[in-house]
Amino acid sequence: MIAFSQARRRLAHSALWAGIVLVAQGAVGGPLLAAPTALQVRMASGVGMSTFDPVRATPQTVDYLRPVYDTLVTRLGIDRFEPCLATAWEFSDGNRKLALTLRDGVRFSDGARFDAEAVKANLERGRRIEGSPWAAVYRNIERVTVAGPGRIELQLVEPNPALLESLANMPGMMVSPKALQDETALARQPVGTGGWLLDAQRSVHGTQYVFARNKDYWNPAAQRVDTVFIQQMTESAARVNALRSGQLDVATVPQDQAAALEKLGFRIAAANRVHYLMAVWDAGGSVVKPLADVRVRRAMSLAIDRQAVLKVIFGGRGTASLNFFPEGTAGHDSALDRTPSYDPAKARQLLREAGVDGFAVDAVVQTNNARFAAAVAGELAKVGIKVNLKTMPDTGSFQAAVQHRQSPLGIFAHQTAMPETLYASLLSPSGRYNPFGLKYAELESLAKDAARQPTSEAGRLYGALFGRMIATEAVVFPVVHADIVAAVRRGIDTGPQTFASAGLPDPRNIVVK
Repeated sequence: MIAFSQARRRLAHSALWAGIVLVAQGAVGGPLLAAPTALQVRMASGVGMSTFDPVRATPQTVDYLRPVYDTLVTRLGIDRFEPCLATAWEFSDGNRKLALTLRDGVRFSDGARFDAEAVKANLERGRRIEGSPWAAVYRNIERVTVAGPGRIELQLVEPNPALLESLANMPGMMVSPKALQDETALARQPVGTGGWLLDAQRSVHGTQYVFARNKDYWNPAAQRVDTVFIQQMTESAARVNALRSGQLDVATVPQDQAAALEKLGFRIAAANRVHYLMAVWDAGGSVVKPLADVRVRRAMSLAIDRQAVLKVIFGGRGTASLNFFPEGTAGHDSALDRTPSYDPAKARQLLREAGVDGFAVDAVVQTNNARFAAAVAGELAKVGIKVNLKTMPDTGSFQAAVQHRQSPLGIFAHQTAMPETLYASLLSPSGRYNPFGLKYAELESLAKDAARQPTSEAGRLYGALFGRMIATEAVVFPVVHADIVAAVRRGIDTGPQTFASAGLPDPRNIVVK
């Protein structure tokens, strides 16, 4: 459904919805967006929206926040960053200190001035809040120092040359200091420096978000559309039907439907590449005892036919490799290229050696990853491991369930990240995807070593780290690395692949021709 009855009532009673029309219920149903003008774009995401508070928002919801928030830096590639709210930056002290020069003349949408004090207020708030999906990033900031109205210095607990990656995402999204005083309101009423403002009168939480052009934006050249619509449509069939019927211009689509949409004239744009993973979060066996045995964990990895999952679930758009990073990039481990990734007979043998004759394990999954999770569960069932899947309706509920240790097994997705960020997220003691807080001394030592080294040596060390994580400790396994794609109607340019979105293009890159 594109919208619900509440939205229909609001549409019927509000003249502000001049750009929206009601249509008869069909395969998609509900109120639909009118035919596009030259200055609006109608998009749909398959991810459930939770909050506009960047500190509490999960990475999967970033596309909803992009219109209203700028970030300190902009990401335009896996390791390529350009200025945004920060115009220059420099690491020092063995990658333990980062100094940023801030853009002058920028104001928040409530009129407050953007300056170093505002940046400090945002980062220090992030350090205070417990349970943030970005906790590992904030906890590594030891001190924030204002070195002048246009300069901020971050002293880090541990070296982190990949901090720029985080500052191009939610931790780099700056909120007006005034708005930080009311966190309840901030969840629904964002106040940033972005090129668009949330139109609360025309938005229905959980259904549709409308963003109107910010006439006071500091970079008007990036505002090439006046209005941005983002529909929350968790059912992929609804998004595809809305595209085909002309009710949407851009929508995230399942990879296995991309080829059919191309034949209908849509352009398929790769916005990001995502690692689809299985992680044994309870590798200590505190909830599910067999998971403590490394032979059981290795058997679980060997039971999965990765090529079949890639073909059936993702239409073959991506790769099926045990390596997170392709050859020639930092973090690649050549030994993993020679490591068997699928051997169900060996998997059964390992389970017998461990004295395990089948067991059950729970896994909570997000709605948009349900098909992938079901495919993994089906593979594990073939060797006697029953996975009890529980689908969560949105990212907020998923993250809450994970943090409350309701999921001994993780079946989830993680966006492409630099090696430092990926390790911190997956296996550091405070990582958001290490909910049981397990510690791996050798891996942590390798990570600390790598963070202090020049780029080439750091890349080699991270390769060794990921090799141990996957093949030796057997706690996190890449299943496939899939392109996250959107279908785009003719006449719309969405810009380059940025590796910074969850599927939808950054509004600043959109041109309606």
